[in-house]
Amino acid sequence: MLQQAAQDKKEDLEKLRRKNKEAEKELTDGIVSDLRRAGDSSYNDYRFEEALGSYPEAFHYTNRENDPQLWAATLVYIAAAHVELGIRVEGQGAKEHLAAAVAAYRSALEVLTRQDLPQDWARAQNTLGNVLSEQGIRAEGKEATELLSQAVAAYLP
Repeated sequence: MLQQAAQDKKEDLEKLRRKNKEAEKELTDGIVSDLRRAGDSSYNDYRFEEALGSYPEAFHYTNRENDPQLWAATLVYIAAAHVELGIRVEGQGAKEHLAAAVAAYRSALEVLTRQDLPQDWARAQNTLGNVLSEQGIRAEGKEATELLSQAVAAYLP
């Protein structure tokens, strides 16, 4: 009987752990959703720096292994805000924002594959090409040529 009692308790413990994991995922998803919507609100009001306060915070709560699509989608939001700042500022700030956007798109594209998510892949790939093109236009010499070549490769994979 004690063996059965222990077995019952083990099963109860597993149920509790599953329930806690589900509750944790639900709360985490809610946090990410709220922070992304806060970022969207700022982004839509052309307050891109504020959006870059909310989107990376949302990204902090994502997990590539547990929810790769949410992880990648949040990176795309971060990249978009960097692009908007990059095309609006001058000098080194523009380069840094555009480089951050490229890095974010490339990371997102590790999950947003042509085979698994063709529409998301195409959108991210096209936007990556746009950002690389923008970088190429702003650069000079060999750097410009390299960036524009990367842009062409992004458009025609």
